[in-house]
Amino acid sequence: MLRITFEKNSRGTTFRLEGRLMGPWVEELARVWHSALNGSGDGCTCVDLSDVTYVGEDGKALLEQMHDHGAKLTTSRCATRGLIEEIDHAVRRTSSH
Repeated sequence: MLRITFEKNSRGTTFRLEGRLMGPWVEELARVWHSALNGSGDGCTCVDLSDVTYVGEDGKALLEQMHDHGAKLTTSRCATRGLIEEIDHAVRRTSSH
């Protein structure tokens, strides 16, 4: 299960995720992300992964896509910090080619 909350203000949009990002929850996050940002390019997008306990391969792919579109991935946990670093390095490798 995944809980998705988001806050939109003049500075941008922050998504807070809690739980497991996998399976049908990946599709739900994608839907919420596209819906929240539809028609609004104002500010930055931040995805807070501090309360995520597991990320499946499909979830990682979506986070990479969000990062590619300018989303800043943040966390306060060591486990998800490694995932963010991995995504950041992967995106840098593909954008340099």
